[in-house]
Amino acid sequence: MNPSFARPRCPSLRLLLALVFFPGLALFLESARAQTTGTGSIVGAVVSAETRNALQGALVSIPSLNRNEFTDTTGRFLLQNLPTGPIEIVIGYSGFEEQRRTVIATAGALLRLETELKPSRGAVLMQAFTVATEREGAALSITEQRNAPNIKNVTALDEWGNLPTLSIAELAMRLPGISFVTDEDNVVNNISIRGMGSNFTRLNVDGMSSTGVGGDGRSATLHSFSGAMYEQIEIIAGQTPERRADGLGGQLNLKTRSPLSMAENRRFNYNVSARWAPPFATRTQQRKDHPIHPVFSLNYQEVFSLFGGSRNLGIALNTSYTEGVNVIASDTLLYPTTAVANIFPNPTDPSAPAPFTDYQSVTGMNHRFIRGMSLRADFRYSPQTKFGLSFLFNAGSEPFYDRTRVNTWTSTTSAAAITSAIVPGFTVNRTEIKQLPATVADLEMWQFSFVSKNPTGT
Repeated sequence: MNPSFARPRCPSLRLLLALVFFPGLALFLESARAQTTGTGSIVGAVVSAETRNALQGALVSIPSLNRNEFTDTTGRFLLQNLPTGPIEIVIGYSGFEEQRRTVIATAGALLRLETELKPSRGAVLMQAFTVATEREGAALSITEQRNAPNIKNVTALDEWGNLPTLSIAELAMRLPGISFVTDEDNVVNNISIRGMGSNFTRLNVDGMSSTGVGGDGRSATLHSFSGAMYEQIEIIAGQTPERRADGLGGQLNLKTRSPLSMAENRRFNYNVSARWAPPFATRTQQRKDHPIHPVFSLNYQEVFSLFGGSRNLGIALNTSYTEGVNVIASDTLLYPTTAVANIFPNPTDPSAPAPFTDYQSVTGMNHRFIRGMSLRADFRYSPQTKFGLSFLFNAGSEPFYDRTRVNTWTSTTSAAAITSAIVPGFTVNRTEIKQLPATVADLEMWQFSFVSKNPTGT
């Protein structure tokens, strides 16, 4: 027998080598680019003159060189290997006035170009459609869809204004090609794309796959995701080869805003609102006991200059809180088949339906709480390299779910069973049944709670 010896592994040593090697490789590549002589480079940013927000996906082109670049999520672009001398640059964005700038490229130098675009005051004729004066959120959506290589629908949350409960589902359900399923309290639970089941819809956060709040499937459960955490919603209906195979129906991508995408040094936003069930309106007893449902969100962003750089570190913090009391109320009436209904002729109205043989009434209340928090930090190491760190936390709880179900029915196995149980004198919406062995009265009273927490770190 030949003895064999296992070579001991040292994961900590491999991790140390990786931490030393990869940053060194990045520094080497950056220095190699910087040493390129004979050509010039231009780095810049494109922002809105009104809101001071970065314009993502703006087209930066050099017609004389047939060069095109798009701005990234922070509104920045980089043009390299440019010939020396004067160069005309054209900058355009959907819904904004086009701007032309002439700069002089110098060999071995990096030229910085900051551009502010003003919203168009009239209609802008484009290649495939006409865009009138709209909010900046609509311009962002249109630009993202035009630049996409597949069928994609992009919607900015600020394009829709204030959402009643700051829920992602409130917006996703209104997008084209979307079908949705609601809970008993009429809250959207999950969505489907292109008519396929909800378990064929992949939920992503900033491109990273995420599971539903239940954690037991691939359905994109959205009732516990706060819309205050995100900037855009992407509905990806056309798959491309690099997409995951578990999203055959499509993908729902929630995108957060980069703190480096603003032109100011500091930004602070807050939103305080409430849903109110006034006393002069028709209310159930549950709504009378809980007439006011608060909604709150807070956003803080700041940009810093570190290590000799300029505006290279951005920090963003978002918090949100939503409370809602939703009433559960439904009545279900089941009628027998046509063949059985023929045994109940109505002399005054032959077209009148037969008596219903199954009645179900569900009433109750669901008290929902949604809490969300996100922290994001972006560091721009160089015009070509950016590092990001983000943490998201969504918590949905339903601590007071009260539900009462009353169900009375009689057997429909034969016409004789129905005729013996139905009391004469029934109407379209009222049927009285006798107390027989074939009749059942069922009463169910539920009271339970549900809590879901969905932390995500990238």
